Amino acid sequence: MVPAVYRHRIRKLVSTAKVVSDTVLAARVKLRRDLTSWRSCQFERFPTLQHLISSIDPLKPEAEGLLLPSSFNEETRVRLGLQKLATIEYTLREGQAHDALEGVRLSIKTFNFNLAFKVNFVHGQGPNTRAQAFLGTLAADKVSAADKYRRAWSALVALGLPETDRTLQPLHDTELWSKNTSGPSKMGDSKKEDPWFWTAGRPSGLSTKEEADWSVESESLGCGCRLKPDQCAVDRVKWFRDRAARDRSREEKEVLEEEFRRTQVSFNNMTAVWTELASCSQRAPGSAAYAYKQAAMYRGLARGCEEWHEKALKKAAEKTASVDTEALDGMTAQISELMLNSESGIVADY
Repeated sequence: MVPAVYRHRIRKLVSTAKVVSDTVLAARVKLRRDLTSWRSCQFERFPTLQHLISSIDPLKPEAEGLLLPSSFNEETRVRLGLQKLATIEYTLREGQAHDALEGVRLSIKTFNFNLAFKVNFVHGQGPNTRAQAFLGTLAADKVSAADKYRRAWSALVALGLPETDRTLQPLHDTELWSKNTSGPSKMGDSKKEDPWFWTAGRPSGLSTKEEADWSVESESLGCGCRLKPDQCAVDRVKWFRDRAARDRSREEKEVLEEEFRRTQVSFNNMTAVWTELASCSQRAPGSAAYAYKQAAMYRGLARGCEEWHEKALKKAAEKTASVDTEALDGMTAQISELMLNSESGIVADY
């Protein structure tokens, strides 16, 4: 995939440079050389692509296509005999997409940390201007990482990934954010839901070997994740905060359900009390009428409380049904493995 990397780098250089620099020219020479080797390999292994392989434009080699299986539709892939190669590319693209998401998460955390540092410690016009320019670079890094994921996702969709897949979803620039874990939680943070890719775990349905390969680690880190120690610490902070927010939400849900139940019981008891008072006040028509009115009021309140409780349960069920259970299972397994493999390290850190 080296030619693909150089193609995108050159395109980025050309789009940002006002004039063609020596760096662009040197990169084009290298890309043209790599593309020539790539085309020779393609011609040798897949003769059916011969009529599609053309000469390389020496002035704009970055515009040349790589003729990968994702470049064709299903019918064309079958006609050219690229089905097995398409399966291989799908596997590689899936790993590329998850690696790209990891890069997106890292760039967002880096941006959040430096933004908080600028707000708290950078003062004066000159330092603020330089810090703002640096933040602009970090913001561009977020978009660049997202573009890498989008290219992998587009290739996966071309190879058969459903666009409604809940594990790998379309990524928009408006989603490149998260709650800042470099400082204390703020009021209202628990009501904000991070974008979907913060809970995108490892793919489901992996074999034992694939799970081992996915979780392979450098033993020197002593951790169950694939990041550097400082990055891992940030992920731990985020995970523990998210778990605390989840526990608070569960507790609030249990409290509300119990309040609903007790309120209904209270209204039903008051209905029974006023009905009994009405039956005891037959000799005083005015008192009986008032008692029946109160009983009807409490009966209506109990019915309304029951209806609102049912609506809340229905809304919660719809929300739960929209959650990708497979992605959550993968994330849970990944976190469980982290906790088992590095329990002593976590206790030491916290």
